[in-house]
Amino acid sequence: MIDADLPKEKAIEPVEEAHQPVSLRFNTRITVAFSSPNQHHDHHQQHKECRAPDFSSSSYKDVLSQPPHEFTHSQKLLWLQKRRTAGLWAQCDDCDRWRYLPFVLDRHELPAKWYCWMNADKEFASCSVPEAPLRLHDEEDLIHSEYAAGSLVLARLGGWPWWPAMVDDCPDTEQYYWLDGFSDIPTHYNVVFFDALEATRAWIAPEQLKPYSQNKDILKCFLKNKKYNRRLRAAVSQANEAEKLPLDKRLERFSFVARHKGAICSPKKIKKADIEKYNKQFKKKFNIDFPVESSESDDDHVVEATSKNGNNVVIVGTPKRARRDKNYVSSNKEKNDQNNMTSVEPHNLKINECALDSEKPPNSMLVQIGSTDQSSLDNAVKLLLKQNNCSHVRCTTGLNGLTPLSIVLRRNYAEKQVFERTKPHCNVGTIGHVDHGKTTLTAAITKVLADANLAQKKGYADIDNAPEEKARGITINVAHVEYQTESRHYGHTDCPGHADYIKNMITGTAQMDGAILVVAATDGVMPQTREHLLLAKQIGIQHVVVFINKVDAADEEMVELVEMEIRELMSEMGYDGDKVPVIKGSALCALEGKSPEIGSDAITQLLKEVDAFIPTPIRELDKPFLLPVESVHSIPGRGTVVTGRLHRGVLKKGTECEIVGHGKVMKTTVTGVEMFHKTLDEAQAGDQLGALVRSIKREQIKRGMVMAKPGTVKAHDNVEAAVYILSKEEGGRSKPFTSFIQLQMFSMTWDCATQVVIPDKEMVMPGEDASLRLRLLKPMVCEPGQRFTLRLGDLTLGTGVITKINNNLSEEDRLKLLEGKKAREKAASKK
Repeated sequence: MIDADLPKEKAIEPVEEAHQPVSLRFNTRITVAFSSPNQHHDHHQQHKECRAPDFSSSSYKDVLSQPPHEFTHSQKLLWLQKRRTAGLWAQCDDCDRWRYLPFVLDRHELPAKWYCWMNADKEFASCSVPEAPLRLHDEEDLIHSEYAAGSLVLARLGGWPWWPAMVDDCPDTEQYYWLDGFSDIPTHYNVVFFDALEATRAWIAPEQLKPYSQNKDILKCFLKNKKYNRRLRAAVSQANEAEKLPLDKRLERFSFVARHKGAICSPKKIKKADIEKYNKQFKKKFNIDFPVESSESDDDHVVEATSKNGNNVVIVGTPKRARRDKNYVSSNKEKNDQNNMTSVEPHNLKINECALDSEKPPNSMLVQIGSTDQSSLDNAVKLLLKQNNCSHVRCTTGLNGLTPLSIVLRRNYAEKQVFERTKPHCNVGTIGHVDHGKTTLTAAITKVLADANLAQKKGYADIDNAPEEKARGITINVAHVEYQTESRHYGHTDCPGHADYIKNMITGTAQMDGAILVVAATDGVMPQTREHLLLAKQIGIQHVVVFINKVDAADEEMVELVEMEIRELMSEMGYDGDKVPVIKGSALCALEGKSPEIGSDAITQLLKEVDAFIPTPIRELDKPFLLPVESVHSIPGRGTVVTGRLHRGVLKKGTECEIVGHGKVMKTTVTGVEMFHKTLDEAQAGDQLGALVRSIKREQIKRGMVMAKPGTVKAHDNVEAAVYILSKEEGGRSKPFTSFIQLQMFSMTWDCATQVVIPDKEMVMPGEDASLRLRLLKPMVCEPGQRFTLRLGDLTLGTGVITKINNNLSEEDRLKLLEGKKAREKAASKK
């Protein structure tokens, strides 16, 4: 197992799984902990059979782990997620030491026999609290990450009929919310009612999941301990009840519906005494009454709800601009404050009447199940409207299995704006060292252009909107914003500057047509300034504009020295340092409206230089479309959305496509295309878009896959390339390397561990050009002429272009690739 406090260079001795304290979360605010034998020695001596089963005999590497007990709840969640999103630990079958594998995300990628020399970076890693998990794009993801990230499943010991787990590892996982007791914050569960088929697709090895009936005796001994008696008895009772039901009945019986931080309750029938108790707490917190269940029958509701034209819709919002629908009837044209979404009182609106919509499109729709009063909306709905900035409310009744107090939120229901292509589109972005002001500059650009009605203002918190980004005050994942100048429409990518997130920076830079290099006048050129510029050059960005930020905090002489240093660096990296535009200003002054000569005026000058210096790219519209996947999202009620920059071709709604990569090929159909939350009739090469795909779940698609026209691209794992190896002065490696070194290969949005073979000489020296044969551990989309970067740990070794595609590796060659050096030496000795 993993010890979080071990030093970085110290080997970790393996410990049996059964002797580790295990904390299993299976219900809101209920934690079942099975203590180690050292803590309850007498108890375990008396009941030896109650020890947790030892699963160390798995045919796969067991990398499940637990955080230290002294961690807070938030630290534990982050720690667990780090283990799933940034590498795994594995134990060497030779020296028995534990090694950290930063580029292995799935334990099933490891062979049954694993050795230290298979590790790419040859380094140990600390198990301290991680700096950040994955970016949390929306509220649903936040709940998912908080309650499901890295969860150890209760089925591992007890074989329960359901268990919370990682969605990415369980394609058939269902998602539920459950409100526990009288709390207003529910737990988000990812639930699987496992059987033999489901168990084989689980995160943990199939042999670790035993049927519930085989574990009843093991659980009985735990029930004797008073500490676990009440909670386990309740869980066992539910498990016994669920065991008797078929799978579809289990799903119906053990499903929950709730809303994050809203006025909600479980779908079970609630006693009047419970409602009164909840109402007191609810009124004390929100200062309004909670809705009381009506004594009328559901059938009466159905008749009343459908008697008026069958369109049970109420729109509540500010009437600055009409957004009409053929099913909506306008009855209120009174103007109200834009920020007060409840200025039209809900109790004055009747079913099928509506007010005009606000100037900004509403971001969600509320569906109230079984309204208790057809002529008005209750206070709970009014509260939800205010909390969620909603303007669309639909009231439906009589749905089976749900009571009148259940409320479900659906996001992004409002009619989307249509993107009008009136200007040429160009992709730019900010690169540079951490804390030099890249995100602040991005926010300042939107603020200055918003004053000219050319953009929507985005604050710093709107761009870095993930909780971990707000906590640390840095950018972690790339963020995208939209704006336009007088001559162009721009998609702007804000890249992370921290050295730990170079992988995300490469993904963002690969989508740019030009870049804005941000350098702080107070620091000058820093390590990531040099590395970002080097990577931008390798990826193929030919035009870079420089913005010297924070000039309000440095004297003129310092600013001039920084400019000279930047121009020298640009020339060193292969750019024309004398002709590169350099603008001096302060993004913070522009954002706060201070000192316009270095604030808004500097931003305006920067945008003019970007318009003039970065040419409009020539797009390949005639070729079959190709979309490298940057990220994947699940939209409740809609489906799975794939985002990325369209590399070439044209993409329309209804287009059939293939998703290729990571050893998979899946066929699907595009059912919708959007760019910056606006619908697109036709996406063209260069557009930063989101595509809604049919019949594919979020967990089936990963970053690095490619969506393309069927039959036009294939995944390969054996290619030849022309590569330039960087010298030490250029930021590369100081020592030469020989064949069979394992590097990390970055191309498009994917990265993959790659074995390098030198066909024509023994070694490659830093600063040399070489022809290399690259063998990828996974088949990825590769084409002749495709650019890539090779990295080893924190170093960029070189850059190259794929020149030839060879036949994919055979199973025998792939096995040799996985087994590595020892297998080659063994084969050589036999000869």
